Amino acid sequence: MAFPVTAWEEVEYRLSQVVDANPLPMFVLAADHTVTHWNRACADLSGHGAEEMVGTREAWRAFYTAPRPVLANLVLDGADDEVVRSLFGEKIVCPSTAPHGGWEGIEVYSQERKRWFNVTALPILDLRERVAGAMQIMRDITADKHYEVELEYHATHDPLTDLPNRALLVDRLDQALRAAERSRRPVGVICVGLDGFKVVNDGFGHQAGDQLLREAALRLRSCVRDGDTVARFGGDEFVILLAEQANRETLATLAERCVAAIGAPFYLQGQDTFVTASVGIAFSPDNGKTGAVLLNGARNAMHLVKALRRGGGHLFFDGSVSHGAKERATIRSALVKALDRGEFSVHFQPKGRLSDGALTGFEALLRWTHGTVGSVSPAKFIPLLEESGQIVEVGEWVVGESVRQALRWRNQGLAAAVNISARQLWQLDLPTRIAGILDSLGASPDCLELEITESMLMDDPELAIRTLRTLSDMGIRLSLDDFGTGYSSLSYLKRFPIGTIKVDRSFVADLTTNRDDLEIVRAIVTMGRSLGRKIVAEGVETEDQRQVLKDLGCDEIQGYLLSRPLAAEDFERFVLRSGPRLAPAE
Repeated sequence: MAFPVTAWEEVEYRLSQVVDANPLPMFVLAADHTVTHWNRACADLSGHGAEEMVGTREAWRAFYTAPRPVLANLVLDGADDEVVRSLFGEKIVCPSTAPHGGWEGIEVYSQERKRWFNVTALPILDLRERVAGAMQIMRDITADKHYEVELEYHATHDPLTDLPNRALLVDRLDQALRAAERSRRPVGVICVGLDGFKVVNDGFGHQAGDQLLREAALRLRSCVRDGDTVARFGGDEFVILLAEQANRETLATLAERCVAAIGAPFYLQGQDTFVTASVGIAFSPDNGKTGAVLLNGARNAMHLVKALRRGGGHLFFDGSVSHGAKERATIRSALVKALDRGEFSVHFQPKGRLSDGALTGFEALLRWTHGTVGSVSPAKFIPLLEESGQIVEVGEWVVGESVRQALRWRNQGLAAAVNISARQLWQLDLPTRIAGILDSLGASPDCLELEITESMLMDDPELAIRTLRTLSDMGIRLSLDDFGTGYSSLSYLKRFPIGTIKVDRSFVADLTTNRDDLEIVRAIVTMGRSLGRKIVAEGVETEDQRQVLKDLGCDEIQGYLLSRPLAAEDFERFVLRSGPRLAPAE
């Protein structure tokens, strides 16, 4: 027997079907806050079924652990902005655009699973336009929220090291400075630059360079406290921000810790590799009150450490650093066009044999005369050529100019000795480049000698051995410059195809007055001769020094006693005046 169905019951049934079939979680409250509809999607979301929720006034139980109104309750209560925002927060919930009286916002349900929902609560009106109920609909935006969080993270973090990037660092620095202004506490900024990173990157490849940066980031993180920020500023530069206890002593201690951490060997491609850290420090308010000023100060101090010190170290920012940084920037800019403008030249310093006074060759030395400021010290511009990578192009130009002059002076049998930079040595095609220069000039390899330093050899001994052996097999002579100032071992030295060892000028200067220097030179000469190497002493300025070196068994000398470095035309006059022999020591 069929029961008669009223129009209201038909409407109610159809409404229930619509609500239940909605794929979005949805429920309806009557005017007295009683739950009248609770669809299957809402049951799946909350774990509370319709049979449990319909007829109650506790819609909150499905979503919260303690009593509090859901948005639909607030629609029915006609709550104003102040009430709603006190419960949900201004950035989470706002009035719905339509119809009037609704609310919408974002909430997190199922906290342990972090599910985010866009929630909309709207009034249900009767025929007289009065609020007869409210419905609440929830759309799962968890995937969108995760993507938004991921985008925000990548926008503020370096993808290689996972450290905060420059943008996040600047934001945190500005916040720290605002807080420091209220508390009157200093904020410290430490800039850490990796010395030798470009050599590793060029010599081993970008994969090894990336590995080194990741390891350096981990080491710097281990040096700081939980509340400090370590950021990758760009390239091989890192910045540490200290918002607490940023006094001068604390900053200096942390800087020393960073230098020590970076100075430990990096294990790359099966072998230990060494880089050092140059560290610049600035702190507020002494060095500035804005983030930009502090960052510039710390970076300027760091660059000055790079320019003045080998092997790393730290330096606090002051006015002289700022002046030095401006000078470096001016020089760096002018260097870009110096080769094209013909501002570089090569000067030549003679070398003489002690046994008979014969002139044996010359060392080629790069000089720069700027069109406006005049002569610039090599100590200022050569490190900048190294940093920028221009040293490769300029170094090859020096080789070509030196060989060209050696060919002009071939009747005197003079060979050109040219310093090779670390950047050039780690060019895998260096032998090919040198061979191309010799071929283009029609020169034989024996007119050229390449000088390298101990520290360059130790950066990557195996690669250095392979490169130098190739050069030696070509017939090019090789010399080890500044011997005694580096940290190479004799076990490595005997493996390098080095024909000449040059005693550093620092040992020669006090040779006749300092017994320690005398014994060091004696040991170098004895060791070198036992290995069959030729020994050349640099920086010889007096007859007494020349006589002692001759007595010790040194082969050749170079220095102001013979001649200062000379331009090509002056060198020619010097050779013609001296003839094939120099006055031998008595």
